[in-house]
Amino acid sequence: MKQIKLKIMSLALHPLLSCFSFSFLSFKKYWYRVFITSSMLFSVLLGGKVNQTFSTRNWQRKKEDKLNLVWLIDLILGDGHCMESWIKWRTKLK
Repeated sequence: MKQIKLKIMSLALHPLLSCFSFSFLSFKKYWYRVFITSSMLFSVLLGGKVNQTFSTRNWQRKKEDKLNLVWLIDLILGDGHCMESWIKWRTKLK
């Protein structure tokens, strides 16, 4: 809590810095959400379930021994990305 107060105070002392920081975070969040939403749309268009990203769909297909792109997605986004996405998706369903 103390660190948060210090961060807020330091941003308040530097108005230009605070505007830049908040706008950069908003910009980053915006593009993250656009990417996730696009991934969900692409997945649904290919026959996936609602709120299931392309990564999650591919991990589900791997579990069902179907053709999948897990190896490619994990190569680009990091080892275990698809599995972690699938776990997050499954836990949100319950």
